[in-house]
Amino acid sequence: MQNVELNTAWADLSVESIKANLEWALSHPYLNQWLENAEAREVLEVKKELKKAEITKKRDEAINGGVEYKGKVFQSGEKDRNLLTSTTSLFSITKQVPENFKWIAKDNEAVSFTLEDLIALGGVMANAVNTHTMKARELKDKVEKAKNAKELEKIAVEF
Repeated sequence: MQNVELNTAWADLSVESIKANLEWALSHPYLNQWLENAEAREVLEVKKELKKAEITKKRDEAINGGVEYKGKVFQSGEKDRNLLTSTTSLFSITKQVPENFKWIAKDNEAVSFTLEDLIALGGVMANAVNTHTMKARELKDKVEKAKNAKELEKIAVEF
């Protein structure tokens, strides 16, 4: 921090405190003043943390946003994936699903499913999680390699 007295309104802000609690820092009334007075390397470090947080948020939204199977969109949040995994595991023991078994699509339509459909939907979900996770990793690697704010701003966070 450049020649700023410790009793300033943003004295509790530092790269370490911001990285440790990004939500708190983002709601801090003097974050912008801190950024204006911080050294360039400190600003870059904080902006990298903000960009990585944006990547994580967009990754999670993409993972939880649903997956398409058999022309329908199915919920894909962690709870949904866990339910699908346990249901598939249970029915795999008997090698069949109950007669007229249905799985609920995101639009609440009951869709007929076989055991093979359950397994395939699980594969689609697992692939989506992996794809979005790897995309996030690549973006975060680019963030870490950015040498200045301009390079950082060029990194588009799209999933």
